[in-house]
Amino acid sequence: MCSGAAGGILQSTPLYQLYLGGILQSTPLYQLYLGGILQFLFMACSKSCGILQSTPLYQLCLGGILQFLFMASSKSCGILQFLFMASSKSCGILQFLFMACGILQSTPLYQLCLGGILQFLFMACSKSCGILQWDPPEEQEELQELLSKRQKRGKFFEEKVFEEKTTLHIDDPYDYQNRSFLHIPQDVGVNLRSTDPPSKCYMPKKLIHTWSGHTKNISAIRWFPQSAHLLLSCSLDAKVKLWEVYRERRCVRTYMGHRQAVRDINFNNDGKQFVSAGYDRYVKVWDTETGAVAARLTNRKVAYCVQFNPNPKMQHLVVAGTADKKIVCWDLRSCEIVQEYDRHLGAVNSITFVDDGRRFVSTSDDKTVRVWEWDIPVDMKYIADPTMHSMPCVTLAPNRKWLACQSMDNKVVIFSAINRFKLNRKKTFTGHMVAGYACSLDFSPDMSYLISGDGDGFLYVWDWKTTRLYSKFKAHDNVCISALWHPHETSKVATAGWDGLIKFWD
Repeated sequence: MCSGAAGGILQSTPLYQLYLGGILQSTPLYQLYLGGILQFLFMACSKSCGILQSTPLYQLCLGGILQFLFMASSKSCGILQFLFMASSKSCGILQFLFMACGILQSTPLYQLCLGGILQFLFMACSKSCGILQWDPPEEQEELQELLSKRQKRGKFFEEKVFEEKTTLHIDDPYDYQNRSFLHIPQDVGVNLRSTDPPSKCYMPKKLIHTWSGHTKNISAIRWFPQSAHLLLSCSLDAKVKLWEVYRERRCVRTYMGHRQAVRDINFNNDGKQFVSAGYDRYVKVWDTETGAVAARLTNRKVAYCVQFNPNPKMQHLVVAGTADKKIVCWDLRSCEIVQEYDRHLGAVNSITFVDDGRRFVSTSDDKTVRVWEWDIPVDMKYIADPTMHSMPCVTLAPNRKWLACQSMDNKVVIFSAINRFKLNRKKTFTGHMVAGYACSLDFSPDMSYLISGDGDGFLYVWDWKTTRLYSKFKAHDNVCISALWHPHETSKVATAGWDGLIKFWD
């Protein structure tokens, strides 16, 4: 225990651990000159079990090493610092730091006259261990917390595999021709198999449907590849849900396989599988139709974005941008990491494939954009500028010539997606408030409009050619985190918000 009176400051800081077993030492170190000569004399006598007797201090029964280190500086203000380090059998090091200003007089070495009296009461606990302790309750709490952190640091405790579950919400997953809900419908008034975009698009104006089912904030939504007759969503409620876009617009299936919130999702090329990344540090590959898990992947870090390689010959490869500044690539055949791209200086926020999957673009918290050749772990292009901000969301234009990036300074900036990846300074879209939110954006299929959500729940629609803001309207009560334009419809847009709702506009 220790008590301090007027004129001095006592700080005691318990640190980490060492083992015992050695020679008992007491070492006189420094002579301190502070308005006079102060000499410390330590007398040590070594008995059979190693007892340090220091007349003004205490008697410690130690079976190992006890070291006292005294450090002092005597300047104009006369600051004296004592640093005591004790190591003991019970694996505990105590470090005590004393800071005092004034005149030091040490006749019995435990009284400091600093305009007041500072008394030290040393308590030696456990003769077999020989621990020198002073233990205010708050210090003991700090010690326990620090020791537990030290023990856990760098360790990954293998948890039991979370049992994945799935729930089918429709009565019959197959129609009269034995076709599953993945089959593209043909009687919805629009050709969902077409590869050509609508000739002319229009701004959405009214709400036509609301999907509800998630109990917490939605983090991402994705169209089913090519047809977009289904919509996939993930949420902070640790669930992934699949929704019908046409007919009854029901929730088709719920996938539950993450312990914590789901950050990102993406389909493969044919939509038969999708990948999800959660804050439980797992990336999981799911069968869309049955809800079975095909692969469980982890590098013990949180993945912020995840994608399949779009090359049809490389659909067994999954890439993820993680919190430890790396982009990792897994092979689903072996569930092993086959490549790492480790050049960013901050967490990787987005991965966007360009040039038919031969290259990809990544953005990070380090406020840079890097362009990579596939399977070459050195960036071929590095884009950084003092005026740039972090860009957590990037979308490739339908003509595959432009990259729209959501910048944290409340702007949408445009980069070329071919050749030099140059910033197009003539095209900057402003007016919305997205600072601090990773609000995704999208293009209309005919490249007439650019849409984005914002932090106040509004949906913004800009003209692509002139960058003029055409329209904005309140879409959600909270943040509008995602906005997707239907690839086959002229004016249908899906938005998702932190109110847990997905809304369909026309």
